[in-house]
Amino acid sequence: MTDKIRCISPIDGSVYVERPLATASEIASAVEAARAAQTHWARVAIDERQSRLRAAVDAFVAEGEAIAEEITRQMGRPVSQT
Repeated sequence: MTDKIRCISPIDGSVYVERPLATASEIASAVEAARAAQTHWARVAIDERQSRLRAAVDAFVAEGEAIAEEITRQMGRPVSQT
């Protein structure tokens, strides 16, 4: 069993990215952090949530070309479709 996960690009069969797998302890910590964040998020006013989410979408859109390139490398999809 490997302690890493690899994304093999279908474009040329090369390893596009390799990441270590999380340990059981790291997963448990991430789940606990997510629960705590959700509790906090539930107390955030709706208009503030909307503002933060719009900012997140704007940041994502601003990185559109880089994200399209990454999707292309990971999935082999033509850039025009990403």
